[in-house]
Amino acid sequence: MSRDTERAAGAGFSDWQRAARAVSNASLSRLIETMDPGDSKDGRNAHRSIHERLAALDLPRHHFIAMPCQEFLERPYDYLSKLPKGDYYFASIIPGVHLAHATTAEQVVAFVEASVARLPHLTNKELYVSHNGEPVMSSHIDIKNDGQPNTIVMEATIGNFNAFHRGQHTPEIIAWRDGNHRLAWSFKGPLETDDAWQTDELFACNSTTQLSRIEMATLLFSALSHIPHDSDYYLPGYYEVLFERRDELSPRPVFIEAITAH
Repeated sequence: MSRDTERAAGAGFSDWQRAARAVSNASLSRLIETMDPGDSKDGRNAHRSIHERLAALDLPRHHFIAMPCQEFLERPYDYLSKLPKGDYYFASIIPGVHLAHATTAEQVVAFVEASVARLPHLTNKELYVSHNGEPVMSSHIDIKNDGQPNTIVMEATIGNFNAFHRGQHTPEIIAWRDGNHRLAWSFKGPLETDDAWQTDELFACNSTTQLSRIEMATLLFSALSHIPHDSDYYLPGYYEVLFERRDELSPRPVFIEAITAH
């Protein structure tokens, strides 16, 4: 299977189930079991539904376009021009039929044309397309509903974020709220140190970007700060966030999932 095209039934729901079990979050696991991993009942693309859930929480998220495939193919390049500049396109028609990492608009158009030609019933299905910055880091954030302040655990990687989200890549950074209600940090693999970690030493991240441990910790804290909170109580749930490279600017957090009981 090519790097650009992925077909995986479930489209991430099995990954979230695995994450819920890994953090022993029974309520989160039960919530995910009630969600439909197949076609949306209201006709919306699954990724658009996720986007709307993120928007309701006012979390940073990708810009996107969404419309029936047939409508998109009438003026594809006009629609794609509305997206902000990025490093790669992500396009999805239904869960399990998506283009994961296209570098040109032509690849997106070819993908939609080929999908509709092969499966004509996709003609009226809603297409979702975003143009994303290459991820520098990626993180899972698990927040429990266990008092005030509540438990927070963050795991992050500077490597392969797809493998990380599938539980196949060990995180290099772990942060949690300690007994003093402050974040404690642990660095592993290439980031591991026996001394104080607050140094200016730079480490290679995904997409050739270099960051210090301080910069990585600052990015993770910035993502946490976007999650709805009241003083030291944060909205319980499971969150996934990417940190996108931006030209001549520091990476920005972009949430790609938020599963809460809210």
